[in-house]
Amino acid sequence: MKHSRRRALLLASLLPLGVACGSAHEGLPDVERTGQAKQAVITHYVTVNPDGTFSPDYLTIESGDTVVWQLHDNSDSIIPIDWAAPAPPPNCQYSGRQSYDPADPNNFVGPMPDAPSGVFVIGPPNAGDAYATYPSDGIASACPAGSIHAGHRNGMDLCKGAGVDFTVMPSTWQSNQIAGVFIRLYWKDVHISPVQFDFERLDDQIDQAIANGKLYSLVVKAGEYGTPDWIFDHGVTKLHLRDGSSHLEPDECGRWMHLGSPTEEAYQTHYLNMLSAVAAHIKERADRYRALAYIKPSGANLGSPENRLPKACKPTECGVCNPARWAAAGYTPSGLLAFYQAQFATLATEFPTKAMSYALIQAGFPLVNDDGDYVKEDGASSGGPLPSGTAQTARILELGRTMMGPGGFSNRFVPTHNGLGEILPPFAACTTYGMHPVEQHPLDWYTHGNNCPNKWVLYEGTWDQVTGFQTNNTKQVKNTALLDQTFQNMWENSDGVFLEIYERLLWEAGSDVLDPDAIEPRSIAQWDARLDSRQPKPMTHKHTFTYTGGGGLQHVWYVHGQKCRASGTAATPAVINIIEP
Repeated sequence: MKHSRRRALLLASLLPLGVACGSAHEGLPDVERTGQAKQAVITHYVTVNPDGTFSPDYLTIESGDTVVWQLHDNSDSIIPIDWAAPAPPPNCQYSGRQSYDPADPNNFVGPMPDAPSGVFVIGPPNAGDAYATYPSDGIASACPAGSIHAGHRNGMDLCKGAGVDFTVMPSTWQSNQIAGVFIRLYWKDVHISPVQFDFERLDDQIDQAIANGKLYSLVVKAGEYGTPDWIFDHGVTKLHLRDGSSHLEPDECGRWMHLGSPTEEAYQTHYLNMLSAVAAHIKERADRYRALAYIKPSGANLGSPENRLPKACKPTECGVCNPARWAAAGYTPSGLLAFYQAQFATLATEFPTKAMSYALIQAGFPLVNDDGDYVKEDGASSGGPLPSGTAQTARILELGRTMMGPGGFSNRFVPTHNGLGEILPPFAACTTYGMHPVEQHPLDWYTHGNNCPNKWVLYEGTWDQVTGFQTNNTKQVKNTALLDQTFQNMWENSDGVFLEIYERLLWEAGSDVLDPDAIEPRSIAQWDARLDSRQPKPMTHKHTFTYTGGGGLQHVWYVHGQKCRASGTAATPAVINIIEP
């Protein structure tokens, strides 16, 4: 049934509330007897309190019983810890968070985000782009030398280039306006050599998410700045390319770059090994894995993590015909599809339960056919017929929609477009204006232009897939009023459940409404809540436990993911005791 996943989530959020009370053995109303296979199959209810404590915090159950946690708010999380003793660990000073193991019947971390909704802030794209704030002197910019003054608010100057590379400001993580942050990392910074990895920068950001009750999306990008040099000494052909679409120089040719072809076996092996290593590292702690909202396919990318490659053929003007060089390196559309098929399968296996947010550029790949023919400078083929400009992206989208990898993930593929702008008059110019859910029509039926949402995303969404968007950059969506219009555009003309926005506009808006002159003025937090109504985050978490102990009571300890920290908190660990059958 169309949009059945959204309806299922809504129903889950309306489960009856539990009553805070003692264990089932006291016969109090925290239990629900549902069967006779043993003395009683029981559902126990636990309340998560505002301070991160649990009522009851000591619960004894039988194998096969279910525990339902009634959350205080949708940022609450239940995190199992590695502690088997009957006596509790020393409050929250014990830091042994359990790993995430989907094969463990008592791995009850949750609730697990399922293609979550809301507002996500985009992390810095490159080294040197991170923001920091400094007290303003009221006369001149207080930004340090080498940084760029990017804004002023409440006696503070916002300075671009003064922050820590690839990280958002602490105030962004602490903001009560957003659901989370989109973390963007370079492949070369994570994958130091074929067998060496560096996760320090990743861990720092994820731990900020956990400490502030936020989610995070993640991509590790290759492309011009992200491709590791060492891969060219380990089986990957070095391609010398340039493309004006990189937007990295004012001239239309762009700068020269060295890339590897994603269709080469060695390239695929290195990139997928990196993804597997990232997944294994994140799963070493269940709280870090739980907070992951979206993992984003990439690797065949240019400057941003969007899925595209240099494709211009301008040998006279720019000194290179990119399609000719791709063809000479063995690139083919079928090879590109095989790269994504392998990547989707890897992500589905290594990140079970997580949604994949595929950022599309519809005409993003070089015009080369499976016979190695390519588009020339005059637009003609060097040989036989070539694919249309959007054909390769369309095949990848269809693959993501229909492919069933290990465990299946067709409903976890989330088409996304990174280029939504303000709604333009006439407001009803888009064919999908006010249409919810968006109806399925041939692709060309959807308006493409007038700032209407990307029609490839709209079309894919009609196949019961969650969709999302990212705003245009701040040269286009350059103030909070235009950001409000961009929210309105997504809300009126699509079924998108999340919008990724730039950090500067979050900082400029604070908790104020984005546009006081709007017909219905809203803050970012109010837009976040509105998007949450499309895909409600769960307000309960439940797990059915199985006795796996070696005799006697099995003690399963857990904590509140955000509020149980080393000091300065009332939150304490709680325990579930499973009776030996």
